[in-house]
Amino acid sequence: MRTISDYTFIDIILGVFITVEDAEKARTQYITYRKDHDPWRNQAYRESSLDDDLRIIAMDGDFQNEEIVFEISQYLESFGQIVRTLKAITPTQTEAIAYIQQLEAVEHDFPQFAEIDYLEIGTLHSDLSEDQPISYPRNETDLAQTGKRKFSDILNIDFV
Repeated sequence: MRTISDYTFIDIILGVFITVEDAEKARTQYITYRKDHDPWRNQAYRESSLDDDLRIIAMDGDFQNEEIVFEISQYLESFGQIVRTLKAITPTQTEAIAYIQQLEAVEHDFPQFAEIDYLEIGTLHSDLSEDQPISYPRNETDLAQTGKRKFSDILNIDFV
């Protein structure tokens, strides 16, 4: 996960990996490519550092590389911030939608919503804002079959 200032954008799920070693390799690859071209280097109310901004989070699940999974995050909006909380990873879109319905049934003090992120196991995914789950519709059928845009697809985009 790439942490982002809550005043700038949401935290970004960069990928789901089978082993911690695979996640560490992806982390190293991401840092190598982003150290000179980081679209998130300027963030509101905090200093940004690639080393400090990247987190590896352990999740339960029995998945295989190249499998498409459905990551569910809950977003709480408050005082100009949107805070993303990773809730679950499911093997099917049907399970993901059911999980979201459970989350949405709970009343909160602040506005909240939940979204699905479509990820391919073992792949580093895009960190661009337009490729994040709050930027595309939940029923996006192509994403449900292929996963969102991969990091390798955006490497030649120059961020000044």
